Amino acid sequence: MELRKQEYEEIKTLWSSWLSLKDTEMEAVVGKTTSGQWMDVMMRLRELGLQEEVQIPYLNIQLQNGMRFQITGEDAVKEYCKTNRLPESAVCTIKTKIPNVQPLDINEYDVRIKVRREQPLAREDIKFQEVVFQWSILPKTFRYIRRYSFSTPKGSGARFDLSMVRQSFNTMKSFTEADVLGRPITYEVEVEALRDEAGAEPLMFLGKVGHALQGKQRSFAIIRNSLKAEVEAGLKEVFGQNNKFPGPKAVTLEKKNISLGTDGTSSDTISLLTLKGGYNVTDKADGLRVMLYVHVDGGLYLVDMNMDVYRTGMAVDPAVWAGTVLDGEWVRKTKTGDAHNTFYAFDIFRTRGAKDCRPFPFSSQSIVQTEEGAPQNLESRYKLLSEAVSGISLAKPTLKLPLAHQLSIAIKNFKFANPGSPQRQIFVEAKAMLEYSKTAPYFTDGLIFTPNALALPMTLGTWKVQFKWKPVSHNTVDFLCVIERNRNEKGEMTDDEIVRTELRSDTNELVSYKTLRLFVGSVRDPAFKNPRQTVLEMLPLPSTDSDDYKPIVFYPLDPPDVTASICHVPIDLSGAESDISHGIIRTVEDAQPISSNMVIEMSYNPEAAPGWRWIPMRVRWDKTESYRRGKVGGSLNAEKVADSVWASIHDPITEEMVTTGEGLEEEGLEASAEAPTAEKVYVSKVDSRNEFKVKGLRDFHNYIKSNMLFSRVLQSGMALVDIGCGKAGDIHKWSAANLAWVLGIDPAEDSLNNPRDGAYRRYVNKRLELPTAPPMVFVQGSAIRPFSTGDAGVTTEDQTMLRALFNSPLGGAQPPKFLIESGLIGRAAQKFEAVSCMFALHYFFERAETVEAFLHNLSDCLKVGGFFIGCCFDGETVFNSLASLKQGGVLTGKEEETEVWSITKQYDSDPEELALPSTIGGVGRAIDVNFITIGDNHREYLVNFNFLRGRLADLGIDLLLPEEMATLKLKESTGMFKKVYDGVKNRFGMAPKIRDFSFLNRWFIFRRRSYGPLSTATQGEPVLVSDGLGLQGPVEPIILPILPPSVSATRGRGAGVGRGRGGLTRGGIAQTASVPAVQGAPVPLVVELSRGRGRGSGLTRGRGRGAAAAAGAGNRVTIDL
Repeated sequence: MELRKQEYEEIKTLWSSWLSLKDTEMEAVVGKTTSGQWMDVMMRLRELGLQEEVQIPYLNIQLQNGMRFQITGEDAVKEYCKTNRLPESAVCTIKTKIPNVQPLDINEYDVRIKVRREQPLAREDIKFQEVVFQWSILPKTFRYIRRYSFSTPKGSGARFDLSMVRQSFNTMKSFTEADVLGRPITYEVEVEALRDEAGAEPLMFLGKVGHALQGKQRSFAIIRNSLKAEVEAGLKEVFGQNNKFPGPKAVTLEKKNISLGTDGTSSDTISLLTLKGGYNVTDKADGLRVMLYVHVDGGLYLVDMNMDVYRTGMAVDPAVWAGTVLDGEWVRKTKTGDAHNTFYAFDIFRTRGAKDCRPFPFSSQSIVQTEEGAPQNLESRYKLLSEAVSGISLAKPTLKLPLAHQLSIAIKNFKFANPGSPQRQIFVEAKAMLEYSKTAPYFTDGLIFTPNALALPMTLGTWKVQFKWKPVSHNTVDFLCVIERNRNEKGEMTDDEIVRTELRSDTNELVSYKTLRLFVGSVRDPAFKNPRQTVLEMLPLPSTDSDDYKPIVFYPLDPPDVTASICHVPIDLSGAESDISHGIIRTVEDAQPISSNMVIEMSYNPEAAPGWRWIPMRVRWDKTESYRRGKVGGSLNAEKVADSVWASIHDPITEEMVTTGEGLEEEGLEASAEAPTAEKVYVSKVDSRNEFKVKGLRDFHNYIKSNMLFSRVLQSGMALVDIGCGKAGDIHKWSAANLAWVLGIDPAEDSLNNPRDGAYRRYVNKRLELPTAPPMVFVQGSAIRPFSTGDAGVTTEDQTMLRALFNSPLGGAQPPKFLIESGLIGRAAQKFEAVSCMFALHYFFERAETVEAFLHNLSDCLKVGGFFIGCCFDGETVFNSLASLKQGGVLTGKEEETEVWSITKQYDSDPEELALPSTIGGVGRAIDVNFITIGDNHREYLVNFNFLRGRLADLGIDLLLPEEMATLKLKESTGMFKKVYDGVKNRFGMAPKIRDFSFLNRWFIFRRRSYGPLSTATQGEPVLVSDGLGLQGPVEPIILPILPPSVSATRGRGAGVGRGRGGLTRGGIAQTASVPAVQGAPVPLVVELSRGRGRGSGLTRGRGRGAAAAAGAGNRVTIDL
């Protein structure tokens, strides 16, 4: 602690006055103390071994005439709150001015030193009695105080008082009117001189003030405000005027980021395995993220993410290293709790010579190789970081620092998977890093993966190519927590926190507890209020790193859980009596009292009872203070971050996966990125506890959709229509396939337009993640009304959109700007290369008319050569399962006495009907389905697959031929889920009854060969056609290679097979086929010649897509600590 000589002389004068005035007190008040700093002061005093005393809470009531009344004890305060009458136990003091003695402000340290005189006033005094008589009408201010006192060893001359205070700043007549307990907590630190231990000079007292400042500043070396301002100015010269931490934030590693199905930054998902240049991995130390800055005087300073500056008391040669800025973690304790004051550097922003390091790759070996194969000696951040750490680690102390408080500087341990390494080398390096972490002196809680070949981003915020991985047990969320309070008869919130007592269902314990409501940060952006409007009118997308956040209740979607925003915390029954009566709840890790508006780091136990799954680990004091300053961004976790962690908790990347790559599919890993919205009837409402029961089913069904369907069929440049798209749960798959565009149709308005999780909101999120995502349009419409005429649309806008897409007359209506700017006008009239219908076909089998209406739309949409894919209940399997039941009978599946699912038979069948008819007579068989926690039944209709197959054949749509299946590496074109499961059963754990439910489903892939109508024929057999002249005979299928996406679908005269043009049938109009290319060997397109007038099989090619001592020697007084 450094003081100007004039300041010290003034303090000496104040000290002498205090010594001479026996009825006075002298104290130093440390100003501007945040909750985190207050806790750090307490930790510093405990570290010094001082004796701690928790005082009984008390209420100070200040009158305008200088009289102060103190009421001690919670019961007495509560009684006063009810009656507004002074209890007999209240004591009074009166403050009097001391002539010629003024307080002294040491502005460099935000400390005020003052001498005060307070004299007790007896209850019998006339002044006391007058006040009591007028008490109810006197204006007052209130301070409710909880104080922790620390006593120094005998002869040290000081006592520390650390207080948590709720106070009113305006005068009020009653405690209740002042709403004291509703006021935010302020934190105070005071150091009081003890008269009987005082020396002739204040040096020892100032040393104690220095101890408090050490705690507040988290450093043995105390920094002056003027020096802090110089450091801040220096950083502004480096990074500009934006006073924000420049280091990027990593994103949570998800399964989609370990996929082989992407090619790096040009694709939908960044992958550790495919990003050019590879990745490196280091451990994630459990320390404070800071940057190390070398000031112009050579001094080393640490700056945290709140841009708070810490002085280290160490320095290097400024001529060499001034202006250097490193990124890293400040670790202050070892695994055993010993002091460990070390800065571990993991990246570099700037080095000597004012060289900006951000544009360089992290590792030069990932970029260029010479002709001989040896890497060129290019500049890299890792090389520059190593050089900087080698030099700066030789820093010397400029102050008298104990060895334990001298900062050490080291570089983090890195493992590299460079180009030329085996593709899965990154897993080997991750395993080696985890092994190293076991021997590291500090705690670690995961891994950080950084691209070797990429420069650091110049923009602030998240870096979507840098990943952090934590073991599932270490996955935590920083929530803003608010304790539930009672309401009065008017419905107004009171100050009383709700205490409940119940028997926990999971532990069978009777527990008294309080409940925390959990909040995350959400962007205040109009783009999210109406995402449909944002997309269709092409309004500006929200900023991904906006600071304009507000707290919202945590309601996760994947998986959904209505109890996810609730945290019950048991009342502490082990502390002091005051804790028990007051109902104190505490964090688990550091036993800190919890109050409202704290940011608390929470872990999750999925096996606990609902409401008890979140566990409050520790108070994030830095983030709490940031929030209380009014800065929501950067304090509580953002909604997207919390959702990502939540998804990771419920579908984790295990240590085995991240160290071996085992348990990960090479195809379709993006399936786990989002819950399958198409199965919303069955699993979307399952809470997180039941989610673990159905997780195997969810993963297995995703595997089928991704591995058996999407990855086999969807290829770059295709157009897709998804019928019954729900909330676009498959959007990751569509985007990853690099489709040309997507049309989604669903009758539910909320599924498409919900501002939090609807299809348009998910598309906005996808555009934020990937600006080059393909155009996607979602229409609220019914699939049993015509798409092409627009009649299927529910609203006028939906009808206009369909008409514009299908090139139908608009009747003067104007389509949305997005359709025009994206070039989608008329695109649906060119038909689609793929149509998908996932778990929605049953809706269309209500009656014959609805089936035909659906098939009409399917025929209007699907090109020759295009694929129709989907999943559905297999009607015949369900029919056989219900055969023994009468109408109204229920088939159920139970696990451990809990009903998991039920199917109610709602049709009357002939006892002699041994099979579901493969005719129109099999349509309209209703069932009601319920699955775990849905809470109500959903009406469905049996889908007779043989009937469906026959009707599709009439439209020229058939199952795949053997040649096509071979090319797509499939053994069949349709099959039951059970057969797939038997081949991969070890990958997906499902309880027997959940398996039974899953095995009622089948998957299918059809392909269109002509525009029909066709005669029914066995797959693969020749089709009899007529030449229109009475001649008839067998015609073999024409096998054509699949064409690249540049082939367009048009109708053109003379393009195909027609009479007078070398054709087989009458007519001069030929249908031409647009078929997407499949990577690898070409898939043959089998075109069957069809009956009918003017139908040919022509092909038309279209266009392609293409140091302080020097600051004033002789003018300062240094206080040794």
